[in-house]
Amino acid sequence: MNRLWQDLRYALRQLRKSPGFTLTAVITLALGIGANTAIFTLVHAIMLRSLPVANPAQLYRIGDTGQCCVDGGFPEDASNTGDFSIFSTDLYEYLKNSAPEFEELAAAQAGQWAWSVRRSNNLPKHLRGEIVTGNYFSTFGVSSYAGRVFRNSDDTPSASPTVVLAYNAWQGEYNADPSIVGSTIYIQARPFTVIGIAPPGFFGDRITDNAPDFWIPVNTEPYVRGDSSILHHQESHWLYPIGRVKQGTDIAALQAKLSGALRQWILSRPQMISNGGNLLVPKMHVVLTPAGGGIQNLQQETGKGLNLLMILSSVVLLIACANIANLLLARATYNRAAIALRMALGAGRYRVIAQTLTESVLLACIGGLAGLGVAFLGSRTILALAFPDAQNLAIDPSPSLPILGFTFLVSLATGILFGVGPALLSSHAQPAEALRGMARGDGAHRDRISFSQKSLVVFQAALSSCWLPPFLLLNLWPKRNIRTLASSLPIATFSISIRPALVTPQIACRRFTGPCRIASRRCRELQASASPCTARSKAITGANA
Repeated sequence: MNRLWQDLRYALRQLRKSPGFTLTAVITLALGIGANTAIFTLVHAIMLRSLPVANPAQLYRIGDTGQCCVDGGFPEDASNTGDFSIFSTDLYEYLKNSAPEFEELAAAQAGQWAWSVRRSNNLPKHLRGEIVTGNYFSTFGVSSYAGRVFRNSDDTPSASPTVVLAYNAWQGEYNADPSIVGSTIYIQARPFTVIGIAPPGFFGDRITDNAPDFWIPVNTEPYVRGDSSILHHQESHWLYPIGRVKQGTDIAALQAKLSGALRQWILSRPQMISNGGNLLVPKMHVVLTPAGGGIQNLQQETGKGLNLLMILSSVVLLIACANIANLLLARATYNRAAIALRMALGAGRYRVIAQTLTESVLLACIGGLAGLGVAFLGSRTILALAFPDAQNLAIDPSPSLPILGFTFLVSLATGILFGVGPALLSSHAQPAEALRGMARGDGAHRDRISFSQKSLVVFQAALSSCWLPPFLLLNLWPKRNIRTLASSLPIATFSISIRPALVTPQIACRRFTGPCRIASRRCRELQASASPCTARSKAITGANA
C-alpha cells in the first residue's frame, strides 16, 4: 500500500509538470468516456431498469409484440404468425379465469388517448389518460402517495366514476394542490372523483416518451366514450394483460395452457372462424414475456438504435485511447534519459512499468470524472433530440450506482489499455544510456517507439474509416424530425412523431395505427411523402396517440 501511495504521488508530480499534456489527455478521455457513459445511461434507463414496483421479477405479460392500438377480428400479428399480443375485454376475462397460476392478472390499454380534462370552472387541458382494470395497482404492488388507488369495486358497471392522478401531473398541472383528492374533475365533460395520487417515480406499466397523466377503470370506458365504446365488442382487441405469477410456476406450461385457452375462445366465436378463419386457429398462440421492465414497446423500437450508438461510442473511445497512447509514447521518448537514469540508480523494470501504468490509470480516472459531466449533458441532449415532443418522459438519465460503476470500470480499462504499451516500451531503456549520453542512444529503442507510433496512427485511421459510414447514414437521415398530423376528432388529436436514429418511420407509423379512418388516410399521406408504412383502422371514433 505504501508503494502504491508513492506511485500515485509520483504520477501526480509528473502530470503537474506537463499541464499541456495533462489537459489534452483529460479532454480527449472525457469525450471518449463521456460518450460511452451517456449511451450506457440510456441503455440502462430504457433497456435494463426494472419498473419501480414490488418484486418485478414475478411480472409477466401475455404477449410479446408492440401491436397497437385497436384491432378487430384476428390482430395483424396473429393473422401472419399466429402470435396474439393484444386482447379484447372478453378474451382478457376468459384468460384470467383460465389461469389461476397468476396471483393477479391486470390489463392496461394498448395505446393512450388524449382527453379534455377540466377542474371546476378552469379552462380544459389536454392530458393523456390510460384505461386500466381495477386490480392494476395491486398487481404491481403500488400504493398511493395521497388518497388511495383503485380497488376491484371501482371497476364495475355500477361503480361511481373515479380517477387516479399521476404524481407528475398532480405536481405540474395542479400545482401539488392536496385538496384535489376527493374533488371532481371533468374528463370529456363527464364528472370523475379524484380518489388518489400515484407515488412519485411510478409512470405506469411501460417506459414511454409520454407517460399517462391519469388512470381510469375499464368499466368507465363506455361512460366517457359513449357510442364509440369498444368495451363490449368481443372482436375489438385493445388491452395488454400483465400479471404476477405465483412462486414456482412453470412458465412454459402456463404459456401452453393459455395458448390452448385462446384457441378454445376463438372456436367459440362463429364470426372469427367464418370465411376461412378456422384454418388459422391451429397456429394461434400466446407468448409469456418477463415484464419486470414493463411492456417492452419502446425497448423493441429503440434497441437496435441504442446498440448502434453503443458500438459507435466504443469506437470513439478506442480512437481516444490510441491518441493518448501516442502522446504517452512521445512523452516516453522525451523522458527516456530520465527513465534510463532511474534504472541506472537501481529502479527495476517492473517498478518503472508499475509507475507508468499508475500514471495512465490516474489520468484515465481524472478523464472519467470529467466524462461524467459530458455524460450528464450528452444523455439529456440525446433524449431531447430523440423525443422532441415528450411531455412526461418516463426515462431518468440521472447518474446512479450502476452508471458510476460503469464509468469507473471503463476508466480503469481505458487507463490500462492505452498505458500498457508505452509502459512496456519505456521499460526497455538501457541504464548505460544515462552514462554515455543520449546522443548515442539505442537506435533499436527509438525504432520500436517510432514503429508503435506509426501503428497507432494506422489503427486510428482504420477505426475512423469504420466509424464514418454509419455516422453519415445517421446524419443524412431526412430532416423531417417531427411530423404532426392533427385531426379535429371528438375525443382528441392524433399525432405521429418520427424520431431519427432511434425510431424509423415504419415503426413510428405502425405504433400509432388503428384509431380511425381519418388517421388511416393521414398515415397514407405520410407514406407517400416519407417512406413505406402500414395503416390499419378498425372503425372507432376517437384519437389514439
